[in-house]
Amino acid sequence: MKNTPINKKTGQVGTKRHAKKSPTVGMYTTAIVRLGRKAGITGVSKGSIVEFKRITTAFLTDMLAKSYNYTRHSKRHTIFSSDVVSAAKLKGVALFGYNN
Repeated sequence: MKNTPINKKTGQVGTKRHAKKSPTVGMYTTAIVRLGRKAGITGVSKGSIVEFKRITTAFLTDMLAKSYNYTRHSKRHTIFSSDVVSAAKLKGVALFGYNN
């Protein structure tokens, strides 16, 4: 038999494969609850957490796409903060700290 690692717990031969995770995995429930606490919310249901993840993912995807369009139009490969500010202005989002 070849030199393949054996899992001592299950007795399986070979390495384990990791399942692919969805892109919203980085947004943890505790972080969402913490944001809610800052806004004055006392409790957050699981259904609202799923909806919050969906909405923020869609918002960030749209903002990044618009920022990338500004970057591509100016023939660059790096997204600058001015691209993000311009995309936010186009979307109608107010960013504090930047001259409008």
